[in-house]
Amino acid sequence: MLLGEFEALLRAHERVLFSFCRHLAQNRELAEELYQETALAAFETMKRIDPAQNPKAFLLQIAINKWKNLRRKAARRGRLAPGVPAEGRFEELPGGIEPEGAALERALQGRVGELLAAMKEGLRLPLILFYFGENDLGAIARALKIPKGTVKSRLHRGRELLREALTKEGWL
Repeated sequence: MLLGEFEALLRAHERVLFSFCRHLAQNRELAEELYQETALAAFETMKRIDPAQNPKAFLLQIAINKWKNLRRKAARRGRLAPGVPAEGRFEELPGGIEPEGAALERALQGRVGELLAAMKEGLRLPLILFYFGENDLGAIARALKIPKGTVKSRLHRGRELLREALTKEGWL
């Protein structure tokens, strides 16, 4: 792949990729760092990117691997020098919502983000890839290197856990 093709590919998927990083990190600064690391790693391996083989899934897989590496590093640092994790949740809201509705929407988004963050990674990643990464089941299966049926069952279980928690708390 040539440099111009790579730039076009990255531009075509930057919105989805950054949104995915944002939902993984739940912190804008960390999401920007994750996005940059993903773009750099993709650039370093651009010769392996085949435009015919779903390059978006390839980029998302890089982001997942980089996210796991960042979490491992943070865990190591936390064991050596405990600190307070950065907090940041979904700063953007859709336009046209009344103030009261905006407050409820922000609270619900925050709660969903907290519930997602508390989920095991095996359930959280398919949900994020499906709902925020705009991927189909096949792309998720390739990105996570699991069978399509496993993706379906994890999506179902993750949705059920979210629904149960939100219903119990009175959101639904």
